[in-house]
Amino acid sequence: IIVNIARGELIVDEALIAGLDKGTPGIAILDAFRQEPLPKTHPYWKHPKVRVSSHTSSSGTGTLPRADNFFLENLRRYQAGQKLLSEVTAESF
Repeated sequence: IIVNIARGELIVDEALIAGLDKGTPGIAILDAFRQEPLPKTHPYWKHPKVRVSSHTSSSGTGTLPRADNFFLENLRRYQAGQKLLSEVTAESF
C-alpha cells in the first residue's frame, strides 16, 4: 500500500500506475496530486486499485486543538531555550 497525504510531486503518476498494474504496490491511497484539482480525465479516477480523497487528510475532529497545543508547546520550549518538537534541519536529511 502506498499512501500520499503530503505533496503530489512525490509520486510519478505513470510509474505508480505501471506498478499498480503489476501488483506492486497493491493499492494507492492518494490525497495530493501534481495537478489539483485532479483532472476529470486522469487515469486515477478509473483505476481499480486507486482511492482518491479530496486533499483534506489534515482536517477532522481535534485537528485545530492539536495544532494549537503543538504551537504553544514549541513556544514554551523556544522561550526556555529548549529544543523544539519536530524541528527540521539540513542535517535531518
